[in-house]
Amino acid sequence: MTFLVVLLITSFTVAGNLFLKVGAGRPGISETWPVSLINLHTMIGTFSFGLAFIGYATLLQRLPLNVAQAMFSIQFVAVIVSSAFILGEPIGPMRWLGMALILGGIVVVSTTAARDF
Repeated sequence: MTFLVVLLITSFTVAGNLFLKVGAGRPGISETWPVSLINLHTMIGTFSFGLAFIGYATLLQRLPLNVAQAMFSIQFVAVIVSSAFILGEPIGPMRWLGMALILGGIVVVSTTAARDF
């Protein structure tokens, strides 16, 4: 169940970031800041972040904060990979290395969490 919650949170976070990025480059409902940032894409992105918040709060009911936060860091990798596939943003070798280190850290924290209690 925890894995599904993390997957759901990550999906909503990725969607939120992608929609926010696309929406930030489009005109808003007014030319006056900050209303100029409001459009359909930024609204969907904000809603997605809200759903991720609900999922994260649910995850915190099941796990200690230090474990939940470490597992949730998968979002950084997912957003980078998604932005490459969907938005065409490049991923250089050092960024791939950084993502590998993040994934390694997630494995270490996730597999040792049960033994630490």
